[in-house]
Amino acid sequence: MGKNGLVSEIGDGVLECRKLQNFLSGTTEGNMLMNVSWERSGKLLVATVEGRLDTNSVQACENELVAGIGEGDHNVVLDFERLSYINSAGLRVVLKIAKKFSGSDKNFGICSVTGAVKEIFAISGLESSIKMYGSKVEAIGELGND
Repeated sequence: MGKNGLVSEIGDGVLECRKLQNFLSGTTEGNMLMNVSWERSGKLLVATVEGRLDTNSVQACENELVAGIGEGDHNVVLDFERLSYINSAGLRVVLKIAKKFSGSDKNFGICSVTGAVKEIFAISGLESSIKMYGSKVEAIGELGND
């Protein structure tokens, strides 16, 4: 690896490209970029969260989620297929959003949880208290027409 940590041997190219992308965007290695994108399927609003949901990105993620969910939205799913990491601060955001959807006419869930993120949900005990869907297709099938 070079002196500045941005150049390395071939084989580490993907990691080094991420470091360069983070360097150019002003983030650090521990603060990989986080992004929220939206799609609507029938009556279901899906927020796809990608990157890392940690102390460095949690406020931006919470702001995006709160701003993106309207008063008329009653069915919301967070798609974590591209989420690479979540910590307790990220879990708190998920719980805050879930609490907003605890009414009888509202539904909340998460889908496509894999790897270390799934393990965090299992260890925290949230796996049993938040509706989890295996895939976005499954969530759309169950909530898209409610």
